[in-house]
Amino acid sequence: MVKAVLDHMSDEGWTYSQQQLGHRPDGDIPLADHAASKAPLHELTKSLALETTREGITVNCEASGFIPIETMANIPKSILGDIIEKTPVRRLGRPEEAARILRFPSKSDPSYFTGAIYTVNGGSLT
Repeated sequence: MVKAVLDHMSDEGWTYSQQQLGHRPDGDIPLADHAASKAPLHELTKSLALETTREGITVNCEASGFIPIETMANIPKSILGDIIEKTPVRRLGRPEEAARILRFPSKSDPSYFTGAIYTVNGGSLT
């Protein structure tokens, strides 16, 4: 699917952004299945950036901290409280905060912003 999309993007010089949710690098929360899906996304971002930069396409990934979404409904309140307590800004992120980083490369000259993983996580260590 990515190949089909990228073929049409090279004519205009596009920014392709991927998003992952629930980035938590300290590993203290039992989300191994979720975390295991993120490393391939990072590698895909970097590989696509290498492969497409000569066609004028930049590829980046936004790795947000915890943003309230439907899949978080199953996280026990005690664990959610622990997440908030460990986040320096002491709250969950908001969808519009994560969306801002996706707009950033497309609003500026994105030609040098490629292969990056932008982490939006309320100050948590990465």
